[in-house]
Formats: sequence, C-alpha cells, structure tokens
Amino acid sequence: MKCVLVSFDSTMRSNLSVGMPIDLVCCERDRLKLSVRHRFERGDAYFSALSKEWSKGVRAVFRRLPAVPVLLPPTSRDVPAPPPSEPSL
Repeated sequence: MKCVLVSFDSTMRSNLSVGMPIDLVCCERDRLKLSVRHRFERGDAYFSALSKEWSKGVRAVFRRLPAVPVLLPPTSRDVPAPPPSEPSL
C-alpha cells in the first residue's frame, strides 16, 4: 500500500490536475471482499508524514548519486556531415 500512496504523492507533485482526496480500496486475493477502505483527505496525518519522509529520502539518495561527467562541446569531427544536396535541374 505504501508504494501506491508514494506513487500518488509523486503524481500529485508532477501533475496539478491530480489531488486529494485519495480513496484506497483493497480486495482480498481471489475474493470479492473488500479488506481495506480508506479515504485520505488533504492534511491527513499519515499521508503527510509519508510524503515528507519520501521527499527527504529522495533528496538524500539524489545527493549520493555520482556527479555527471563534464561534457565538452562537440568538435567538427564529432558532428556528422550533412547529407549531400541533390543537384538542381
């Protein structure tokens, strides 16, 4: 369930048309019985804590990622020659 909620949190951050409330419903495997039903409203304590911790974790991992190597501008030999133009008639 945490993966679903983290996915919603990320989606809400990247797409302003997605927002609260989030209705979470789970069914038991091979049964049509609902085992969980919960609505997360704006300001929900659990969802807010999950969102905050996920953001902190992503930032921490981002800081540990290796630096991008410095890219040098392409030289003339790195740029492919343009295709030959067709002769005009």
